[in-house]
Amino acid sequence: MAWRFRCCQLGREQVTVIDIAIKHDTEISYGREEDESVFVRSTHKGGDLFTMGTAFTQRQQISDLEARADEEQGYWNMNINSAEGGAGPAFEAEFAQSAFDPETSEGFGSSQNRMLKLTTFGSWQGYQLGLGYQAIGTEFEKGGKAADRRKKNAGNPKTALRKGREGTEAWVSRQFGNLGIKTVAALYQDQADEDGGASQFTTRQLGASLNYSILSWPQVGVTLDYANGVRSSSGESAGVQSTEADVERVASSLYYSDGSWNGTLYVEDATGAGTSNVMDLRTYYVGGSYYPVSTFSLSPGLSYVQEKYTDFGANTDSYTGSLTASYKPSDRSRFSFNGYSEYSTQKNADWALDTEYYYSSLGVNWVSDKPKPLIKQWSFEAFHDRYVDNVYSGSNTGGLGFWFTLKSSPSPVNRFVDEVR
Repeated sequence: MAWRFRCCQLGREQVTVIDIAIKHDTEISYGREEDESVFVRSTHKGGDLFTMGTAFTQRQQISDLEARADEEQGYWNMNINSAEGGAGPAFEAEFAQSAFDPETSEGFGSSQNRMLKLTTFGSWQGYQLGLGYQAIGTEFEKGGKAADRRKKNAGNPKTALRKGREGTEAWVSRQFGNLGIKTVAALYQDQADEDGGASQFTTRQLGASLNYSILSWPQVGVTLDYANGVRSSSGESAGVQSTEADVERVASSLYYSDGSWNGTLYVEDATGAGTSNVMDLRTYYVGGSYYPVSTFSLSPGLSYVQEKYTDFGANTDSYTGSLTASYKPSDRSRFSFNGYSEYSTQKNADWALDTEYYYSSLGVNWVSDKPKPLIKQWSFEAFHDRYVDNVYSGSNTGGLGFWFTLKSSPSPVNRFVDEVR
């Protein structure tokens, strides 16, 4: 992307041409699985200002009549970030739409499959100020529904998407030496089902977060988050009384990092959570990375999440474990190799839920050592995944597949010309 400015002078023409270039990165991925599923994904990045991506998925589904039919889904996202613009307030925006028909665009406007995030932030006399809005549909899937089922990764649940939630929050934070303090005020709604059969819940919440650095090296710190508020319902059917209940969330994490390994322990307890159904949520996560040498690393992760539905007397228990291994022949090598393995399970005996998911992969990655290459990076990954439903065996899917990704970075044009004619 470039801007051109032209200046003229009376009597004779002075032409000043300035081309201001922004570096562009384009990434294209193609994948295929033995059940004839096809995945195509592309991402275009314009410097630090914006990123735009699309994805296409084609899967073979088995209907109730055991007839195979192709199911096609599209995914589109765009990010705009002005944080690199220098002094003054910054603005970030992210929009994404999943699970729409890529040929007819049917479903593109569905709020159930859409994510919208708007954030603005800045500083004033040592304080950091921010205001954010987000709306995430109940059926939205990051990266596209089918492709996202692969490589879920037992990441820190603290960064997980809160589906079915729409609302606004404002925050103020400040650093006092090793202690960081942040206060948050939030107002959000849990979206009702499209058929209108569920109540809509509104939550008003105030909270605070503390982040204390115990040691600077090795880095050791602890965080504590607390929020309290009121959750009220609306939109009930005739004859059904609205409800109001207290909501509370307490979360804490302990982190450690030095030159050879890092780790995080995270615990969260929330009451009054959920969207259509109110639940108590308990989350435990432990994960980290080990670097015995600069060319090799291991990164395990383990999480447990319990959703407790007191009104129904039912619990859903979810376990996820993962392991990532990375290797480079030498520090200067352009090639790197990685392996990944994951297992997750979800069970609820009262609701006939008993599923398992397996994923494993091996990949190779190449990065150019030239300053302005046309092909900046490529990678190839072979994987095997398996989704098993121990209650409804007809839902089992998975098999062998691969991903191929090519990243291009054309050289930017930087030109300044001053001519007098």
